[in-house]
Amino acid sequence: MSFAPRASRAGAGLPALCAGWGPSRLRGQGRPEAVAQRETIRDHLRTQLARLSRTLPDSTDQDQVRAILQGLAATDPATSTAARQAMTVLLGTHDAALFEAAETSQRGVLLAALLLALTIVAAGLLIVPMAWLYIRYKRGATIEVKV
Repeated sequence: MSFAPRASRAGAGLPALCAGWGPSRLRGQGRPEAVAQRETIRDHLRTQLARLSRTLPDSTDQDQVRAILQGLAATDPATSTAARQAMTVLLGTHDAALFEAAETSQRGVLLAALLLALTIVAAGLLIVPMAWLYIRYKRGATIEVKV
């Protein structure tokens, strides 16, 4: 493919510029290593999604995974679009669950910090009087305990 100077291509429009660069050529479908890599990724994704489908307790999530698997198997644009939408919905629900877990974890860290602060205050309440008594003892003052 030869490239014309920019000035002569300016009015040609996008279809003229992209002539010969259809989807099959852009994706490298003619190269055997690209086809093999795509098939390997597709098979691995199918395996992972099938495993995920078996572990999901919610039937709507399982339906979403089935739609994704059908989209991987089909070449129909409508099925592929439905699969992409199902993947977006599935990821959205799981992202929400992850954010909820992170919020719970953050609350736990806050409570642990509060517990540590209260422990330091309690230790300070015990150490200060003990230190004051120790200093008085070292100075020779007699300490009387009244019972």
